[in-house]
Amino acid sequence: MLKLLALRGAPLFIRPLAIFLEGLLVPGQNVLVLVIPTAMLALTISSVPVHLAYYQGRDADSSASAREYASALGLILAIAVPILAGTLLALDAYLGGVLVAATCMVFLIEKLSDESSRMLEFRRQFSGWFFVQILRSVWLILPILFFKFGATYQLAFLATSFGFVLIALAVFMRVTCLTPWPKLTGMRVIRANIVFLAASFLPASYRQIPRIMITRLFPDQAHIYLATAQLAQAVGLMFNVRFQIPYRKVIAQKTALFQRRRHRLMMRYLLFPALIAPLWLLISFWVSPLHMTDAQFAAFIVPLMVADALTFAILAVHMDYLQWLRREVRLLPTYLTNGALLGILLGFLQLPIVVASENIVLTASAFTLLGLFWIIVIIRLNFRLLNASRLG
Repeated sequence: MLKLLALRGAPLFIRPLAIFLEGLLVPGQNVLVLVIPTAMLALTISSVPVHLAYYQGRDADSSASAREYASALGLILAIAVPILAGTLLALDAYLGGVLVAATCMVFLIEKLSDESSRMLEFRRQFSGWFFVQILRSVWLILPILFFKFGATYQLAFLATSFGFVLIALAVFMRVTCLTPWPKLTGMRVIRANIVFLAASFLPASYRQIPRIMITRLFPDQAHIYLATAQLAQAVGLMFNVRFQIPYRKVIAQKTALFQRRRHRLMMRYLLFPALIAPLWLLISFWVSPLHMTDAQFAAFIVPLMVADALTFAILAVHMDYLQWLRREVRLLPTYLTNGALLGILLGFLQLPIVVASENIVLTASAFTLLGLFWIIVIIRLNFRLLNASRLG
């Protein structure tokens, strides 16, 4: 377990390091704090779980649905990239063509790396997983080095990202022995699992919308916030190493039983964010991060970022459970309720009294509270009866 934690943890520090270095060494550039959240939002929104049937077989290596999975993945990539580029060009002239293209490249790197990582986790090949995670993060430092040697930063970022798309594709093909080429045969898998798209959108909106908002509203503190948030993900990492990663195959095949056995422990872990999030939300109306030094601000938001990371880890776990349960009849009320709660929060953030006091801490703590409410909805609508017989 300690070896697995070390392998998972080492790559986690590369991304916040790159964000910190950009803020320190590349004046006037917010490329990473803009591109990464946008690409990650696109990644999760596009994550139709076309892999479900493929991995629920006894042996994913010889699954008869392998070709359908590869075809469906190719279709998703072929559809998602032009939609992402067109949406960004239409809605966000601030980015410009180079950053739009770079965002698409980052999306492809993340998507292909995610698919490779899933296969390696399924096979319990954690050293290979470590290699993929290093690749998907370490390249972010290279454009900064090129800039210090005289290159134009945004062009260097685009060129480097394109090169690593090719590397990520080669790694995926080597790991899975599949080629993600779009074919109409994959459309059946996409249609069968399209209902689960909301399960990707909700965690994506929880994590990436506040990051994008904060980058736009508070650019001077965005690098510190995002780097601290990335480091806090170590908490979610430890949770996943302890309760998720070693049990991927069990979760896929005995989902309800596994959730029932972990329910009480997960609820105890949620006591920390349930205490921190409302407290920091109240404090944010009287304490402004704008009056803090960078070190003070980083120290102040660490507990909140830890609470956020823990909430997201447990939320993502339960979203994953819903996919494996395949209880579509219960999914629509769950997704609609949580979507309505997201709308209420966004409306709350537009209230004049909130806008007048809005700061990074207020926005981040409000979204952490949203995640807690989402978890309650998911459990009550999907697991309450399952747990009642065991937990009384």
